[in-house]
Amino acid sequence: MRKKYKVRIPVVEVLEFTGGMDNAHEIMTWVRESGLQSEWRGGIGTSQHIVIEGRDDYLYLNYGDFLAFHDRKFHQYSPEDFHMKYAEVTK
Repeated sequence: MRKKYKVRIPVVEVLEFTGGMDNAHEIMTWVRESGLQSEWRGGIGTSQHIVIEGRDDYLYLNYGDFLAFHDRKFHQYSPEDFHMKYAEVTK
């Protein structure tokens, strides 16, 4: 008998880069806990970004972007891409 199954979607941890030193510090601490390096390039308003040195490449987290951890690595998403792919877990 044929059965139907849904693909399990993993729950991912996410931080949004809302700007400022406190938010940048929270993100950089999370990144450094995984053994990677990161650097906040502060600026005014939307000119801020965080550079994350990955194992194989660099991620550039711009103001308003989301940083998600899944598949054992960090992924950067623009707000539009993030909200198309993920929905917040409310439980």
